[in-house]
Amino acid sequence: MFPEALLLHYMDDLDSKMEAMRAQFEREADLESSWTSYNASLGRPLLNSAKFLSPKPLPAPADSSSPAEGEPEPSSELREETTVPDLKP
Repeated sequence: MFPEALLLHYMDDLDSKMEAMRAQFEREADLESSWTSYNASLGRPLLNSAKFLSPKPLPAPADSSSPAEGEPEPSSELREETTVPDLKP
């Protein structure tokens, strides 16, 4: 077998897998999930990294000026900072 033929085989295999991924992402572009459904030709679901890494809108913060009904007010004892000892020799 010639090295060029082996290289061509792997390039063709990679190209077909990339096309299967592109087609899967295109078919499921309107879904909200970062994960696609199971892709039988690749044997797995796919992670759409563009959707996964895109910033999500943050929920509106609740009014934190007063604690919610039934919740105790935070005490100053809970706000104490703990120090981590220096472990360097």
